[in-house]
Amino acid sequence: MFRQCGKGNWTRFINTSPLKADWNIELEQRVIADRIRILVSSLWPIVFGEELIASYGPDYMKSLFGQGWAP
Repeated sequence: MFRQCGKGNWTRFINTSPLKADWNIELEQRVIADRIRILVSSLWPIVFGEELIASYGPDYMKSLFGQGWAP
């Protein structure tokens, strides 16, 4: 059973990288039952203990890595 510790939920463990080759999951925003939800899907099987890495979206990525950032 997963035990929550601290604030937030399990998605706080999703990290980002400027390199698309590092990404192993995709995040997709959808409206479900009038609420915004973020769907997480893996790009390949993820083993226990592997770091979860995704793009947080172009605007956020440019704020982190500069205006010249491109996937």
